[in-house]
Amino acid sequence: MRDDRLAVIDNMELIADLLISEGKFEDAQEYVKGMKYELKAIGQQSCRANLLELEILLHMHEKGKIRELIQTTKNTIDKKDVDNLIRLKLIEASLSLEDGDADRTLGLANDVLKLITKNKTENTEGKIQAFLLNARAHEKKGKYSEAIMAAEEVRRILQDREFYAGMADMLAVIGDLYVKMDNFEKASDYFYRAGVAQQIQNLNESSTNNLKKALLYAEKTGNNELINIVKSCVK
Repeated sequence: MRDDRLAVIDNMELIADLLISEGKFEDAQEYVKGMKYELKAIGQQSCRANLLELEILLHMHEKGKIRELIQTTKNTIDKKDVDNLIRLKLIEASLSLEDGDADRTLGLANDVLKLITKNKTENTEGKIQAFLLNARAHEKKGKYSEAIMAAEEVRRILQDREFYAGMADMLAVIGDLYVKMDNFEKASDYFYRAGVAQQIQNLNESSTNNLKKALLYAEKTGNNELINIVKSCVK
């Protein structure tokens, strides 16, 4: 009977995760409630369900409820459960970034990277989110070079895992950061690479937008060779 309930809980968790990724937060909340009921029935802490609920509340900007639930989750989380500790720290880091506290965001994101390294855990998603938060926090502080370094780490991970759509998106993110540094040649190069990568994947709208940006910034440089290369790909 216990094993049956655990299977139901696992299934509910998978569905809730999927619904969160699709932006269906109210539907996801119903599965989280079901998880809490089942976990209580077998005498387990509701930490897994709390983490999902925190992600939902974060998306819904329910900051008051988030802070209260973070404290509850900290009190019940298994300190040996590295993946859930990482998940909780990432939620805290995201909340800190929303609050405008870039320094605390950086501290928490770096804590996550240290946990991953120390425990030799293959938590690719956690690593990507930590570097993304690192990049966004540095951007908020106006430290664009550091933001680019963190964003490049994300791009490399996505490329290594052959997540080419995400890699192309990161190239465009880095292009935007170079624009903020007034480095239009680098910006054009990154938008160009993003656009070409998206062309190959038939992501035509995104490709066109990035290639137009590449041409815009190429023209700002006055580099005719760069302008002609970009023009050759603009449809």
